[in-house]
Order: sequence, then structure tokens, then C-alpha cells
Amino acid sequence: MTAGWSGLGTTTAEHRGTVYGRQGGLTQGAGNISALSRVTSRRISSGAGGVDAPSGTTPHCRRMERSPPSKAAGSRSSAAQEQPMRRRTFLTTLGAAAGAGLYGCSAKHPKSTVSDSTSPSTAAPASPTPPTPTATPIAFGAEPLWPPPGVISDQDQTLGEGCQILHVHGRYLIGAIGAHYLPGQTDVTGMCPVIVDLTGPTTYAILPDSVSGGYHAAEVKPTAPANNATETSKVGAVAHLATGPSTLDDNHAYIVVGKTDGVTGSSNTSDENMPLSLLKIQLSDYKATASVQLSSSFPTSAFALQDSPSGRLLFTADGTALMLTTGSDPYLALRLSATDLSIQFDAHSVLTYAYLNDLGGEAVCTSKYSSSTEPGTVVTLTDGASHTVSDSPKYVCRKWLYARRYTTAGSTVVMINVDTGEEFTLTGFPYELSDMQHTATSGEYIITCTNNQIDVRTPGSTSPTLTWNSAERAVPNSGQVYGDVLYACYMSGRVTLVDLHTGEELDNRQFTPFQQACVSFVTPYGISTGRFFYPTTEWMTDSKSAAPTSS
Repeated sequence: MTAGWSGLGTTTAEHRGTVYGRQGGLTQGAGNISALSRVTSRRISSGAGGVDAPSGTTPHCRRMERSPPSKAAGSRSSAAQEQPMRRRTFLTTLGAAAGAGLYGCSAKHPKSTVSDSTSPSTAAPASPTPPTPTATPIAFGAEPLWPPPGVISDQDQTLGEGCQILHVHGRYLIGAIGAHYLPGQTDVTGMCPVIVDLTGPTTYAILPDSVSGGYHAAEVKPTAPANNATETSKVGAVAHLATGPSTLDDNHAYIVVGKTDGVTGSSNTSDENMPLSLLKIQLSDYKATASVQLSSSFPTSAFALQDSPSGRLLFTADGTALMLTTGSDPYLALRLSATDLSIQFDAHSVLTYAYLNDLGGEAVCTSKYSSSTEPGTVVTLTDGASHTVSDSPKYVCRKWLYARRYTTAGSTVVMINVDTGEEFTLTGFPYELSDMQHTATSGEYIITCTNNQIDVRTPGSTSPTLTWNSAERAVPNSGQVYGDVLYACYMSGRVTLVDLHTGEELDNRQFTPFQQACVSFVTPYGISTGRFFYPTTEWMTDSKSAAPTSS
């Protein structure tokens, strides 16, 4: 049992165990990366050598430099620029585009510049309404919709005291913002959880309630503090907040929040343990309908990492439960009812030994050894089952475990069905499968980005839907899928939209590198970079139609 765990949960799910050895797997044929041939018809121009300059990173992005591809690859990339690009029909919001300005670098959507009169403190433009609830975004405003332009200082972002975007679904966003950016909130410090209605945008801070002892929502307007005021400017006893993994469905926000009472504004609380709770908040009136204490004393310092906040909060496949991992040691790994937040399963009830890592949010792994190359025990949270794995587990998605298998001849990536034990050796899968920072689940796809390759595939598939390597074109450092489009992000701040099934390049958008180091979420309302949310100004459509109205 981990120190600091409140002991609230006891397992109610039937526990079963399976053991997987190093048996020979079914070998995937070389043709399983045939999707590569579909993506080489378009080359992406990316500067000298086809390599983007590195910059800062945000959640699920890696910080590293890439070696430039071969000269021949660069020549192919340049030649492809001269070819006319096949395009779909796009639906444009002219009013929003005129107000916000657009960045672009495609042949048929030339870059439009922002007026010189635009200042850093310019208010965010109104978010246009998507033409349909599932419309695919194709272009974005030049200024962030949230937080408003000019509010968050670069220094605070660097220190992890600015803001984070934790989840986006439809018209709603869950984020965390430094409490000193919330005027009038003099009794809180730390990173305050917020829910944002993107149609405004309207921001609601989730604040401690001194009367009930719980939390309440208050409408706030994020504002740059006067005279560069900081957290230490607050005096007297305050509540210090930390915001952890969060998620949304159509009607509710689910937010992990930590709170320490009675600290002073000048206290250094970044490394302190604090009580940790999960809140369920109704989006119609922003009232909490359920809450549960997860721990009476939990180290929340990992939540404050500006580049890679740890932990995940995910729904099970049927949507009836939530799976929570904290990605830290000591760790939490729970399954909770999505209705009343009651704890259904606690991985501590079946796991022993040392924590290794969480495997993407759906599972957690421990081992009696401190090495990730040694056998370990994997527990899948959706059913509470434990699996002894002789390989080095790296990622779990929809009951498929991706692991590194080490032999005297070298190592390979294997894919194992944790229910049946069926396994496949993945030929052509990105070799640098090392940890969850390289892999993310987006919609129905698993996206793996390494130095030399991107791989997009459905869980359980032995062949990719889309893949390319650095010899073919520049490899992004992150990506997200929405509809039939891959939004591939490069460290230079460029986001390239790629048809998921043909590999055709649809468009390019350039963001400020500091703001745009990663694509973390895409919805019809816009795109999240992990720190900023940019509004959609144009959508993909199969036929021309009238422009939507701004809300």
C-alpha cells in the first residue's frame, strides 16, 4: 500500500490472473506497412533538410533534436512543392477570419497578415459556431481564444505557473490557470481548475467553498496581474490548489483537484502533499453533483510540470466508469463509477512491488525489479485483471498490450491481447517505443511518434492506417486525429493536416513555436496546443454551403 493512500477503495471487480511467456508470436509480413506507399505522393516542405527547428514541448511531446534526412529525401520534398495540390472544398467563416486573421502556407490558402494595430492585449475573438456538431476543422485563428491574448506571461509558462489545457470536448474546455490571473480571488494560490464555455468564451473557476467545505463555480475573467503581481504577493492564510487529470462528456466535467488549507501566499507548496479529490460538475449550471476523496495526502508536484503533466482520466469503452492513473510514484490507479464516483477497483488491492509506469491510462505496471526491461505485472483497470508479462510493457489500449521483447538477437515490439494471450510481432513498428510520451490515443487510433517515424493505427491492427519515416518526409513530434484528418505538429510550430487514408497533405498552419509545440486536442470549435486554444475559422465540407454564424 502506497504511503498517503486514503484507503477509500476496495476492489469489487472479479480479479483474475494470466501469465504470458516469451513464446513465439505470429510474425507480421513485410507488407504490413503498405500504407507507406500511400503517403509518399506528397512531400512536406519543412525548411533546410526537411527538419523543423526544435522548441519547447507540451503534454505528450518529446524534447529532442532530429538528424536531417538524406539529401535525396530533401530533393523529393522540394520537387513535390511544385506539384499542384489536390484540395477538398472548404467552408469559411469570413467574418471570423477578418477579425482574427489567419496563418497559412498552402498554395490555395495564402497567408493573411494580422493588422499592425493588433496588440498583445487584444481581446479574444468570438468563437464561430461549427456548421455541424462533427464538422472537421481546417483553419484556425491567429490569436488564441483561451486564455485571452496577452494575459499569460512567458515566464509563468516556462515555470509552469501560467495555464494548461487538460481536456477539450465539443464546446467545453477544462484547464488550470495560475490563481494570480483571476482578479478578486485573493484567498487561493496555485493552479486553479477552470471550465471554459468556448462559445463566449466564458471562464468558470472551480473554487473552495468555505461554507460547505466543498467547491463552487464562479465566473471569472482571466486578466494579467497588475504590476506583475505573483503568487507571493498574496498575504494571510489561503488555500493552495493543484489540478490533476480531467475529462469531459456531453453533460459533465470530471476534475481531479488537490487543496491545502491555511498556507500563506509566500509558502513554497509545490512539493507538499495534499488531499486529493475527484469532482463531477454539471455543465448546465456548473454545480458539483458528486465528489470523492482519492487520497488524504498525495504529492501533486507532477501535476505542475509545464511540459508533461502526468496522469490520465479516461472513460471505459462503455462509458459507465472512469479510469484514473496519476503517472507518478507513489501512484493512484483506480476505476470509479461515472455516475456517483464510487471507487469500483483499486489496483493497490492486487499489485505489489515497485511502480514502473502507467501504460497510457488504461493500465498500470509494477515489478519486483527496478528495471523496465525485467518481467512485471500489468493490471488493466477496466476489469481489474492482472497479467504477468515476461516482456517490457509500454502501452495498453482496448485490451491490447504493446511491449518490447528482448532476446539475444536484439529486441522487437510485440502486441498482445491481454484477454486471450494472442500475440503478434509488429514488423515496421517505430523502433523507439520507450514510454507513453511517444504514444497517445486519439479517437479510434493509436499515434506513435519517434525521431524517425510516425505510425497511426487502430488498436489491435498489425498494419498502420498511415505511416511515414524521415526518409520520406519530416516526422512530426505529435499528432491528433479528428474525423479523417491527422493534425501533425512539428517543433517549429507548424501543423500539417493530412488525409488519414490517402496521405494527401490538405493544408499547413503556422503557430508561434513557444505557443505551439504540440497538438493535444481537436474539436469542431478549435485546436489545443496544450497551453492555448485557437478557434476554428474554416471547416471541411464535401459541398459548398453558407457560412455559419458567429455565436
